[in-house]
Amino acid sequence: MTIKTETYFQELNPFALINKTYYQIDSREDAPYYKNFFSIDDLRIISYVEGDIKIIKTTNENELKSELIRIINWMIGEKMFLGIEGTLQEDKRNKLYYLGLEKFIH
Repeated sequence: MTIKTETYFQELNPFALINKTYYQIDSREDAPYYKNFFSIDDLRIISYVEGDIKIIKTTNENELKSELIRIINWMIGEKMFLGIEGTLQEDKRNKLYYLGLEKFIH
């Protein structure tokens, strides 16, 4: 069980960092320069803030879920969490149910 974090700076469109397996964590702070994504398939969480990129790499689904819950709880505490993107394909939605994250879908 090893969670690795990688950080670097690069100004770009944050959607260039992801592929179709990623979900967006929606917040009141969302803007072209502020985005949060995660992938169950890649076991990664990506945060992009004004060019600062942070990638959290987990080794299994339990670690990924724990990190997501930690981040979501922080966002809830800051009154900025809206939910995990609600316009999902059925297979992506099913993966959220499998991990027990369905209550966060909006």
